Amino acid sequence: MKKANKTNSFAKRFFALAMALFLSFGLLPGITSKAADSADYKYVYAGLTWAEYWKSEGVYNATDTSSSTDADARGEYDKGGFDAVTRATTNHGLHRGSFQSMAVIQAENGEYVISYWKSAKRTVNDKEESVTYAVLSDGRLLILNRNKSISIYNNEADIAANATPSSTDTFKDYIVTGIKYVPVKVKVSDYDTFCKKYDVVENGETLKGGYSEGNLSAYDNLKANVTENTNGLKTAAYNASTDSFTFSARQTGTDSGIADTAQLTASDIEMTVKPADGAYGEFLRVDFNGNGYGALGSRMQAVKWTYYGNDSTYSKPVQTYGTKFAADNWMHKALGIQLGLTNSVRCQFPQGYDGTGYWTVTIYALGYADYSVNIQATADNIVVDDNTKGDDTHLKALVEKAEKLSENDYTAESWASFKTELDEAKEILANEDGSIQSVIDEAYSHLNAAINALVKKEAPKPTKPTNTVKKGNTYTIGNFKYTVTNATANGKGTVKLTKVVEKSASVNIPSTVNINKVSYRVTAVNAKVFANNTKVKKIVIPANVTSIGSKAFYNCKKVTSVTIKSTKLTTKNVGSKAFTKLGASNYKKTKVKVPASKLKSYKSVLVKKGLSKKIKITK
Repeated sequence: MKKANKTNSFAKRFFALAMALFLSFGLLPGITSKAADSADYKYVYAGLTWAEYWKSEGVYNATDTSSSTDADARGEYDKGGFDAVTRATTNHGLHRGSFQSMAVIQAENGEYVISYWKSAKRTVNDKEESVTYAVLSDGRLLILNRNKSISIYNNEADIAANATPSSTDTFKDYIVTGIKYVPVKVKVSDYDTFCKKYDVVENGETLKGGYSEGNLSAYDNLKANVTENTNGLKTAAYNASTDSFTFSARQTGTDSGIADTAQLTASDIEMTVKPADGAYGEFLRVDFNGNGYGALGSRMQAVKWTYYGNDSTYSKPVQTYGTKFAADNWMHKALGIQLGLTNSVRCQFPQGYDGTGYWTVTIYALGYADYSVNIQATADNIVVDDNTKGDDTHLKALVEKAEKLSENDYTAESWASFKTELDEAKEILANEDGSIQSVIDEAYSHLNAAINALVKKEAPKPTKPTNTVKKGNTYTIGNFKYTVTNATANGKGTVKLTKVVEKSASVNIPSTVNINKVSYRVTAVNAKVFANNTKVKKIVIPANVTSIGSKAFYNCKKVTSVTIKSTKLTTKNVGSKAFTKLGASNYKKTKVKVPASKLKSYKSVLVKKGLSKKIKITK
């Protein structure tokens, strides 16, 4: 990338001038006028401000940089025609508003010019998390923390290790001033001056941008290849008297502007005109979804809105508007490309029009043919200002549900996105003045989508036992002691429950236990294992239990329910008095649930072994 003081070599300049002279005098036979045109011009990418980009495109109020004093529903201000962007908040991540744009972070100790955005994994408090960072123009890496402190690192390894940053600062503001990669045709004679005023990427140099998240993809190895046929090409004209450049309207071309890559065409995209419940200050919003939106969205640079009023033939425009990415256009990785128009100095309707009617929405994206779609907006799609405070009951309930989820259960990347939406929802609920209904509903939909997008961590693979498990060994696991009664060569076998280590209010005997991470089936409950227990209230006997010893549950008077899942217990293998004196208030409150196929025999077993006939035994 060429910076302000970059100049071409003497050899380059001499060659270009010589070529121009030869061509002007016809000294190079066989050279066409097209080749002559190429020799007179340099084809490069340049970063242009919004005003420079839109000035020749016939859009409304393209160069008006006056500022509004009225805050929108998010408490943010329209900063004028195309001078800066404020909608990319720290909550949703600055990267979502600038990965195709020129961006600057303003801090207490100066400014940080952003080249592009990336993400990395790091370990904090023994937990892996995903972190987004900006690669600065000087090669350093910047992380903007949620408390608005800034951490600067020299390399990604330090970020991954959560090392002490090389320096720190405090965030003040964030501006996105224009499009990073605009294909430009500039005279060779003006090129040095051009490079002093604009960030330039020459052919063969690398393009870096986008951001990998969900359906979006970053790019960091594309090579520039701007030609006279590159789609979106603008011609730069130098005015010596003002020492400034102006730019022509963009041309429609067939080249992608990327080396070894044909021009891309957007496909598999679904479009929806959103109902009039704008939450971000927009009065009209169009959402692009479908499987193909991510590819287009990753390269999106700007959007043109052509309004035809009541002309259903889309032939006579009433007004045309140009929007800047992240101010009037924003995007969500899970919900598609969300394009909106705000009531601002760059978007006012002629008298007699209110936004209803017919529109053409055109997306300009790096390497793509222009993607256009015709829509019709009705009164149901046009947001009317409403500052009435909304009902946030449903959002509160969703936040309560979200806060019960455990970070340990999900992948770091999906949790980071979920946490972003949760924090924003909590900020909206914390607004003492209340929020309008559309803001509340938007937060609800985003948080709900983030919850549904959470990805469970893969269960850890079982490891081999560290010790040899032998028949007769006794192990303490949880509240119980188990004795191995049979062990096979591969370490599996059966165990008996021999003693309760801790008294508890509920006894849920597991079907299997893990001894040194090897699974064993519980087959027997030994005599007196729960006898005289003063706390047990509920008993669950699993299907694998084949016998219960004498007095196993003797005198457990507080028991109120017994659930027997085993179909192998009979009069023969239930010990004498196993259930004697079981149950609260002489069995009157105790319920016994058994398998339907064993209902008759279990009634016999339980009654003969000490349970009163008053106990209700059901299937």
